Amino acid sequence: MTKHNHIDTLSEELLLHIFRDLRSSSTAGALLPSLLLCRRFNRIGTPLLYQDVVIRNPSLRVSIASLITHGHEVRSLSIRIRPCEIEMYTPAGQQDYIRVPVGDPHKLASEGSGPTQALWKALDAFSSAVIPRLRHLFTFSLTLEHTLGEGLPPGFWIHPRSLLPILRNLPLSVENLEVDLAFSEHPFIHDNPTIHICPVLRPLLPQLRHLRLRLECLCPALFYDVGANEAVKAPQLETLGINTSVATRYTVPCGMPRLDTGVGYGLNIADCPNNPSYYWPALCLTVLEGGSFPRVQRFDVFNFEMDYSTSDDEEDSEDGEDSEEPLSPSALRACYFIQHSIPARKTYRLPMKHVCSGVAGLMLRTRSHEELFGDLYSLEQRVEGPAWVETVEGMRYPAAFANTQDGKGYLWRKLVWKSREEWSRHEGKGYGLEVWGEEERVGSWLLKAEEVDGV
Repeated sequence: MTKHNHIDTLSEELLLHIFRDLRSSSTAGALLPSLLLCRRFNRIGTPLLYQDVVIRNPSLRVSIASLITHGHEVRSLSIRIRPCEIEMYTPAGQQDYIRVPVGDPHKLASEGSGPTQALWKALDAFSSAVIPRLRHLFTFSLTLEHTLGEGLPPGFWIHPRSLLPILRNLPLSVENLEVDLAFSEHPFIHDNPTIHICPVLRPLLPQLRHLRLRLECLCPALFYDVGANEAVKAPQLETLGINTSVATRYTVPCGMPRLDTGVGYGLNIADCPNNPSYYWPALCLTVLEGGSFPRVQRFDVFNFEMDYSTSDDEEDSEDGEDSEEPLSPSALRACYFIQHSIPARKTYRLPMKHVCSGVAGLMLRTRSHEELFGDLYSLEQRVEGPAWVETVEGMRYPAAFANTQDGKGYLWRKLVWKSREEWSRHEGKGYGLEVWGEEERVGSWLLKAEEVDGV
């Protein structure tokens, strides 16, 4: 009787389907052992290993060789930069600032540290050697894994000169783009007229469906071609999020004309203060009303602001007598996440407070009157809503992809936050927010989410 090896009788199409299910429903670590069983499995399944690629900065340079070979297989690429890992791949003795002549502090600041320069060089090599080979790239994300509560290593920042070649080399196949360099751009670049990201981003808009940006040097040239004297058209764009929580400001040389904002004043670079809540919502409303984004479904501008004011409740009561116990200003002070929903012409202010002295965590009050406790990253993602989501491996996608048939098999990361009851039972055991006591005393919420008409 002839013996048959049943695995050898499986067709390549069936094996590919099995490997694809294994890849999408678990992690790359689960697929890899299967590809090492035999050469046939390796040949059929290896392209799936490169379909969704997540690269963190320690492996940025070493990944170049394999992606040069398999770049045509890549459909989605996420580069995640973690400042806390900068020193992991830098030779010893390269942790100090690069030395420059005395008397030139601007140059010293702009040089960055040894580890930072190593990162810049790795990004430059990656942009020139790998990005042009990603002919079928569909989704690209470059993000900094860092929150406001963490300190950056001395001399660490992302130089725009390392970002521009990556953006210029992105293929026409890219439809989803995310660039988030939160808190890492250097202040001296604002005075350098040769570094301008917006004209490089603008030509990408017509091919994009989903775009999310958090960059410190954004300006109206993102939407407006000064040379052609017209606004850019993005007929496919469905979602656009601009997070200005890092104090996004105009770059000096954008050369923008005055734009009619429809609210009684012109928008001119020379007139705008460094206040993102002032000009970005008005600019975005102007662009939307001009018909540049006919298919856009969600268009949000996010901001983050501090409130150091005291309460009006400390004023005298109507009968002229002072209130028995004025409200505590420290209890009422809060940070605010601001969401400007451009299509809805609405602005939402969501208060957030540090929970207690000596206790980690933040409390956010939402529009649905929930109290959520978590770290800044999770709460900020909660405010931005389901615009972009993340797999457990760190791959970033627009939320619209997660709802497709291809996206339903992925393991998506769940953002961690707790309800008031959960937090009080564990981390906050024995603690209470000062504002809770004040609210209990007056019988109403003193800090609550607000909805305002207009942007």
